Amino acid sequence: MIKIMGPKRRKREAYIKKRIKKRTLIKKIIKRSMILFCFAAVVIGLWFGFKITLDSIFFVRNITVTGNSHYDDSEIISASGINMGKNLLFINSGNAGKAIYDKLPYVEKAEISKKMPGSIEIKITTGSPCYFLEHEDEYLVISKCDKLLEKTVEIPPEIIHVKGIEFEIEKNGSIKYKDPKAKESVFKIIDAFKSNELNFLNEIDASNLNDVKIVYDHRIKILIGSEEDLSYKLLTAKEIIMNKISASEKGTLNLKTLKKENRSYFTSE
Repeated sequence: MIKIMGPKRRKREAYIKKRIKKRTLIKKIIKRSMILFCFAAVVIGLWFGFKITLDSIFFVRNITVTGNSHYDDSEIISASGINMGKNLLFINSGNAGKAIYDKLPYVEKAEISKKMPGSIEIKITTGSPCYFLEHEDEYLVISKCDKLLEKTVEIPPEIIHVKGIEFEIEKNGSIKYKDPKAKESVFKIIDAFKSNELNFLNEIDASNLNDVKIVYDHRIKILIGSEEDLSYKLLTAKEIIMNKISASEKGTLNLKTLKKENRSYFTSE
């Protein structure tokens, strides 16, 4: 016997099947959503756990400064841009060192070291005045590394005055000489005076490298000429200054003819 369903019953069964299919689909969606949610929660939990672990290891808790003899340590740290609580992984040591060099004139070198856990060491090399130059009614105090340390309107005491050298001041405070040979000659003269224990060098006029003039002890003008045979010339100068003229005597010591005539001349004032 074949059972024939009426239109209403077929329509109701189709509706029920549709509802069952929809519920099944909703259950699948909910199940997948729960899986995705749990996965996301695990990932986020792992990420936060990893971040907390990283922070506990790389979190900057201590900053030390060594080699500093001119500034407060707080000035060094501030210039570096490194703050307590910053992650070591995100600190650019090179940029921090350059920032210190650029902002603080007496710093000639700044090295940043990262130490575990959570420590920073800033090693400073401090410059010291070596000589001064004149520039636009000011005196520029320069280190041996050619960095501008400070400007003053008064003549810096006990620092060598270098004259006759053309130069430019760069943005980072370094001095750039138009004639590098002139700079080399000046430093050769300064080092030669120190090595011969002639410790009262006051002025170097290097406007003509073949006719260099020196002021020593504020009372003796030394005519060196060129830097040729410089050691021999300064040995002779030392002998004359120490043994041939009095401690208060003023005058001019001519060493330009030392090699040619094998003699020097001192003219007292």
